Amino acid sequence: MIAENPANVNCRGCLPLPVIVVLLGLFATGCSAGATEPHPIAVPFHTESLTKGRAVPAKLQNQEKWVLVDHQVVAGKFERMTWHKLADRDHPEKWSESFEYDDMPRVPLSPRRFLDFEKQSYAKQCPSGTVTPIAVSDTELTVETKPCGPLGEQDEIDRFMFGKQDTFDVTYIVTAAEMISAQREQGLAALAAWMFQQSK
Repeated sequence: MIAENPANVNCRGCLPLPVIVVLLGLFATGCSAGATEPHPIAVPFHTESLTKGRAVPAKLQNQEKWVLVDHQVVAGKFERMTWHKLADRDHPEKWSESFEYDDMPRVPLSPRRFLDFEKQSYAKQCPSGTVTPIAVSDTELTVETKPCGPLGEQDEIDRFMFGKQDTFDVTYIVTAAEMISAQREQGLAALAAWMFQQSK
């Protein structure tokens, strides 16, 4: 059982607000039940962290600095877990890296159409932002985004997995204009470690 951190600090918000609103509309129309598939996680945590009562996503370095700051569950709707890498545990709002897991209702778009939608949304709402596909298949989309405006410098990689009823999203974020190679390697490895059961 993963305990919820009372700080309840959420790192999400890396997309421009108008884009988030449209995405929420897509999620709502995609599947009213949502988050109904069998639990999709397959050994995504550091074994050592579990023995110490702390669940830290696998492949993240310096696991002692990572803290679960938010765990939200709405039965039949969604689940979200957010971890921050903290320099100071007394200030969880100040983080340099973030990892997030989301289980949401199925988006009524294929991965390729979802990528097109995200590019179009950024072009309209965030002209200086970028959307760069890393991998696209019939069931998955891995994409890197860099936001604009008041959000400041953030480099984000998302891996979306499209199940029969749910869309799963794991995200790695760095508060910098560009990830260094070690961060990129770590982030991609951490995202790939989360294996999901796809409904037939």
